[in-house]
Order: sequence, then C-alpha cells, then structure tokens
Amino acid sequence: MRSLVLTIAVLWLALGSAAGGVAETARLTLGDVPRTHSHYLNAREAALCRADAATGGVAAYFLNPGTVTLVDGANGQASMRYNVKSREYLPDDAADRLDASDDGFLFSQAVAVKRSGSAFYGFGYSAPSYRSVDFTGLDGGDSYRAELSGGLRFFELLLGLSLGGREQGGIGIAAGLVDLEEQAHVSRADTLDSAQIDGLAASFAAGFVYEATDGLILGAGHRWGASVDVDGEWNFDDRPGHRSGESKTQSTSVVGVQYRPAEPFTLHASYIQEGWHDAESSLTAYEDTDRDLFGDAIGTAALGAEVALPGGRYVLRAGASQVVQGDADDAIVPEYSVGVGVVVRFREYSAEVSLVREQFELNGKSGEVVNYGVYASVGYAF
Repeated sequence: MRSLVLTIAVLWLALGSAAGGVAETARLTLGDVPRTHSHYLNAREAALCRADAATGGVAAYFLNPGTVTLVDGANGQASMRYNVKSREYLPDDAADRLDASDDGFLFSQAVAVKRSGSAFYGFGYSAPSYRSVDFTGLDGGDSYRAELSGGLRFFELLLGLSLGGREQGGIGIAAGLVDLEEQAHVSRADTLDSAQIDGLAASFAAGFVYEATDGLILGAGHRWGASVDVDGEWNFDDRPGHRSGESKTQSTSVVGVQYRPAEPFTLHASYIQEGWHDAESSLTAYEDTDRDLFGDAIGTAALGAEVALPGGRYVLRAGASQVVQGDADDAIVPEYSVGVGVVVRFREYSAEVSLVREQFELNGKSGEVVNYGVYASVGYAF
C-alpha cells in the first residue's frame, strides 16, 4: 500500500528528530520516501478497495494488463484523487508545525485501449506514488521550513490478444518506463539546503483473464519490480555534492474473480500480494549503504459488490479489504480499507466518484494513522 504509508512515517520521523538538525531532517524526509505503490489509482478500485484488481477492465491494467482484453470496441478513462490524512501520529509538540498536507489533488491515471479483431492496443499512465509536503519546525532556537515533493510515474504501452475460438480469455502486457523524481528545499536562517534526485527504469507487467461463463471471469496478473538508477545532487551545510545509487519499486501479484449471479448484481473478490520486502528507498542517493525499510511482503484480501439501479444509468459500489499477511519493520503498514462509490452513465460516457477510508498501524500500534480519500474518474466506451 504504498508510499502514502511511508510518506507519513517519514514525516513522523523527521518532525520527531527536528532537534537533530535541519540537514539530517531533510535527508531523512527525502530519502525515506519508499518506492511502493501508493493509494488507489481510480474511483472504481477505490470504491471496491481493489476487489476488482484482477478483472476490472481497463482501469485495472496496472495490476493485471490482461484486463485490456475485456474491451469491446474502444474504452478509456482518466482519474483524479485527493487524500486527507489524520494527524494522530504527530507528536503533541509537532502537530502545529504541518502547514500543508502531503498528496493532495493528483492526476493519478489515464488509459485508453482499442480492439482490432483479436488484438488490443493502447497506452497507460499511472502515478501510484506522489507527494508534496510543506512544514515548519524549530531546531534549537532557529526556525526552519521544509518543502518536499516527488513522484513515481509509469508511462506504458498496452498490448493484448484474445485466445480461444470463443474468445473466452485473453493475455495482456504493459511495458514502458517508470520515472522517479524527488526534490527538497529546507531554509534556515541564512542557509538554504537542497536536494534533487531522479532516475528512469524499464517497467513490465503481464496477466490474463478467462471468461469461464457469461457471468464468471477469472484473472491473474503480476507486475515486476523495477531497479531505478538514481542520481542525486545535494547541497547540505554549503557542501555541494553528487551521489548515485539504486532505488527499487515493489513487485505485485494479484488473483481474483468477478461473478454476476443475476442482473443487476456483480460480485468481486481478489487477493493482492505486494512485495514490500523487495522495495528500497532512494536514500542510496545520499548515503553509502543500502536501506530496506520493509521486512516482509504484504498480502491483502478484498471483497466488493455493485448493483445497477433500474434503467442502468446509476451503479452503486462498495468494498472492503483486510491485510491478512505480512508486516514491515519500523514503518507504517495498512490494516484495512472500506469504500463506497456511485457511477452515472451518459450514453457512451460515465462519471464516478468514490470515498475510501484507510487505517494503518505504526510500529505495531493499531489505528495510529487514517487516510480519507476522494476519487473521481471519467470514462468512455464506444
């Protein structure tokens, strides 16, 4: 679940260690941003809490590119997200130091796929990890201000192929580039400490879907982790320098089912295995040793349902997910999520809005962090 989770942990560490010096604070805060997949990408998976991760059509391509083969004609969607986190995790003496929440409005995903015979092709853009943070604090008798931002973005081509004479299934791949960029500026008295890192790497995911019956679809997908060669320019305590290292994104696997027992009901279920133990932060751009913040993979089970109201113009969705496997060392990890959403259809177009609540534990303490997310998506189907 992603860099929401560790962005919060990083802020907690940074604010709690403000007395250790501005340079140390900025380096911790920037470098500890993890290379994990953060939040939800669109309103559909937010409402269903990723219960549709293996069978959710083009919106689910990031975890299972095989879902592109569910398109009939041409289909696409674009999504925005907005997240507000509770500040319960902040120390009492630091609660008033936070001037701006991290990860506000963000253009989080865009995808379009067209069918041509038994082949499918298109493109996908996803921003599963992004933040922008602005906070102030005290270091001894001096005040400081830190501005931090960064993102992890995927730009990919999508290809699919229907299999079987009755077109009962299909395979798909997503291949392209992952772009990492982070920057920090910390002002204190007469000094301005700064840092900037960036890197590119290849990204790849593959998956399939199988339409067992008219009402039953099975799916599975896997996204491989990427090793990003990170270059960093920094200037702390008026000592400019250049460092390079490696940052690793997490691998992710998903299996799931979609079942329509009768019109107008559809049920979803999935299991998602996120390789947090494979991910490494970008701290290597500033330190000589690797740092892996994660101690284990995270396994999440999700269930969801949707119902189309009479006439088919409105669709209601709801879902819930629960972490059933895994832990992370000295970090914030997800516990559960609940979501609701509504879809409104206008001929070929659709618009949907979802609300989701995510709860996390911090260093083994349940409910220390809560995130409230608002997601909006628009789509078309020709």
